[in-house]
Amino acid sequence: VQFSFLGDADSLQKILDKAIANGSIDAHLIYGDLLMTGKVFPMNPSEAYRHLSVAAPYLPKAEYLLGSIYKEGLLGEAEPGKAFPLLLSAARRGASQADLALARLFSEAKGVKPQLEYAWAFASLANEKQHPGAPVLLSDLNARLPASRLLAANTYYLREKSYRSALPSKLENTQEDDVSSAFSDSDMMTTDALPKEFNNE
Repeated sequence: VQFSFLGDADSLQKILDKAIANGSIDAHLIYGDLLMTGKVFPMNPSEAYRHLSVAAPYLPKAEYLLGSIYKEGLLGEAEPGKAFPLLLSAARRGASQADLALARLFSEAKGVKPQLEYAWAFASLANEKQHPGAPVLLSDLNARLPASRLLAANTYYLREKSYRSALPSKLENTQEDDVSSAFSDSDMMTTDALPKEFNNE
């Protein structure tokens, strides 16, 4: 959702409140985004979370922002275990920002063990979607990974890409909030503090 507004905060709040009362999902996303970042309105992560939770089932950007709230610890401490499934689901629904956030989660290693192969895989997926932040991160990861590990990283990337290409047919017979993966538990759970969300199905 692209949004710009030249009026004052009170006018914008009235517009958004009216839109929300009329059932606008986009208004929940806009309100949540602004409350999360402190743009226009004072920063209020709890209220941002409430609005984004309404929009997340319909809009992948909202799910990405929910994951970012946990990743950045805006409700208190960073909670990568809660951020991960939200970011993964958002990425698989088309949010390139979520792929980049996942790449940074595994490369920055804040609350999880560094896993540069996974970081490379997600950065490559973000780069495919032409996210402007992906090339720099991917270049850094290319410099940090030896050839043998780049080969493993490419394997993860190809498996995840293949999994995503099959998602439309998979989703016909699964619940909307089901998070499954191209990675196996033994592959994925060399990281700490992350749930075992990756299962071949």
